[in-house]
Amino acid sequence: MKRNKLQKFNELKTFDNVLEYTDQDFKKNIKDLLSSTDYICLELGCGNGDFSIELAKNSPSKLFIGIDIQGERLWHGAKNATFNKVPNVYFIRMFIDSIDEFVPKHSIDEIWITFPDPYPKKSKAQKRLTSNRFLEKYKKIMKDKGNINFKTDDNELFKFTLDELKNNGWKILSSIEDVHTAQHNISELNICTKFENKWINLGKKIFFLRFTS
Repeated sequence: MKRNKLQKFNELKTFDNVLEYTDQDFKKNIKDLLSSTDYICLELGCGNGDFSIELAKNSPSKLFIGIDIQGERLWHGAKNATFNKVPNVYFIRMFIDSIDEFVPKHSIDEIWITFPDPYPKKSKAQKRLTSNRFLEKYKKIMKDKGNINFKTDDNELFKFTLDELKNNGWKILSSIEDVHTAQHNISELNICTKFENKWINLGKKIFFLRFTS
């Protein structure tokens, strides 16, 4: 298993649609990538990249970038995108904590945060990707009036996120407490990955928020 994982890490470095924080000129490479198109959407904590790939298929004129620190997961996304010839999706291996250090200010049109770790212990609240610590980082890299989208199966994380947004002056554009029974006109919510289906099959609701600064 360890050998297979090492092989994937090594192969990850050969993909043209992958950038890694260990690369030489990493910051410059990100800047060059972002300058290649007018509309840029990030998925934070993208895992295997299934959602980013589907977004890219549906909007070929836009650039989609999945960000995660787990190289083995990104290997699946990069390989899938390459095999299926999806040219407008890339993957970046980096810590989301440092996103505002490497992504240029006011360069991102949209962000998706899909099923992040809820970190249920209060002592870990600042690790949540929707805590104000992270929201302030996103604000730095977002274009004016850019949207942030958040999906979770965790009711407590949904409530926590609502409180963080309200307490820190964010404007909530859409709030849905059960995506798959509610009426909405957000086409991206019709994309249902294997990961999301897992929670649905367990009888869990899928919560959604769209907000802007």
